[in-house]
Amino acid sequence: MSSLFFNSSNPAEDPDLYLDQLNHLLDKYFEIRKLHELESGAGSRKPKLVVNTCGWVEGLGAHLISSLATSLSHIPATQFISLKS
Repeated sequence: MSSLFFNSSNPAEDPDLYLDQLNHLLDKYFEIRKLHELESGAGSRKPKLVVNTCGWVEGLGAHLISSLATSLSHIPATQFISLKS
């Protein structure tokens, strides 16, 4: 498991840092996934990845989500789920 602290509840304060940290976490995920495949075999269940985004769907938020989707586009069965209270 891996996590980073952004030091803000609003990615608009430093969107470049937000994307850098997101990409760092994705790199860690791919490392963990590769190790898992080496240890458990290619046919085993893959580790799950959960990214809790800011929920914005317009402007900067749409750009951040689009960047995330592009980074994950080569992973089969990528899902974006909206949880509304």
